[in-house]
Amino acid sequence: MRKIPGIAVAALAVLAFTGCVAADAPTPTPTAGNAAKPTKTPSPSGTAIPTPTPTPTEPASPPPGGGADPADPSTWLIDAGGIGPLRLGMPLDAAVAAMPGYVVGTCPNPAVRFLRSDSPDLSDVSFALASGDDGNLALISLHDTPKPATADGIRNGSTIAQAKATYPGLLPSQAYVDYYTLDGSPGSITFQTAAVNAGDGVPIVTISVVAGGLPPRELCG
Repeated sequence: MRKIPGIAVAALAVLAFTGCVAADAPTPTPTAGNAAKPTKTPSPSGTAIPTPTPTPTEPASPPPGGGADPADPSTWLIDAGGIGPLRLGMPLDAAVAAMPGYVVGTCPNPAVRFLRSDSPDLSDVSFALASGDDGNLALISLHDTPKPATADGIRNGSTIAQAKATYPGLLPSQAYVDYYTLDGSPGSITFQTAAVNAGDGVPIVTISVVAGGLPPRELCG
């Protein structure tokens, strides 16, 4: 914008100069040989400025956990890396700190924490967390609430039949209850029933994301 005054002064100088030319001076008629040719508009430095080509913008990838808000379980995504803001590999204390508004419970096993919200809106949400030998989160188990779900819509309350139809590669196993595991990386997702030999029509009551293997039968023993 600072170039505009200089351009205006130059224009006035040209007008002053052309005012001295006889009014009846003939205007040259362009011919095929001397027809005016378009020129590039020079920049203030005398160099033509090329028009920049827009660079395509890649769509942003969704953040892990679905961009989860700890205060809103409906925003949590269950995947092979964790459940909502709780991610495998987090230090155990950092995982607890990532869930403000939850009451923290402990047991004789120092690698275990239990979380339950003291908010009326989250009173149906509870977690069991366990760390590995390195102190980092290796198990996340979600109980009670149907709000978080996998990307394909399987959640607590879905039936085993629905889980099998959605994930044909589920691996069944038993240890006091029925487990159906979806292998993944960095962890596996396990859907759990409330009893053994419960059949396909029963609901899932617990969903766990585990760094290797199945959820242990006992966390505190």
